[in-house]
Amino acid sequence: MTRTVSITEVREDAEGVIGRAAGEAVAVTRGDKVEFYSVPAATFEAMVDGVRAASPGRAGRPD
Repeated sequence: MTRTVSITEVREDAEGVIGRAAGEAVAVTRGDKVEFYSVPAATFEAMVDGVRAASPGRAGRPD
């Protein structure tokens, strides 16, 4: 399950939020709306690689 925190909590203690996430994604909210997700670098890179591999004409192309 994705942890959810408020943008205020991130502003006040970003390092603590990251530490408590323990390598998992965090949904950052403003009000009741998710504004963005914070994901570990390795997760983001794997997602980008997956999108590139699935994109026609992009597989194997350098950045």
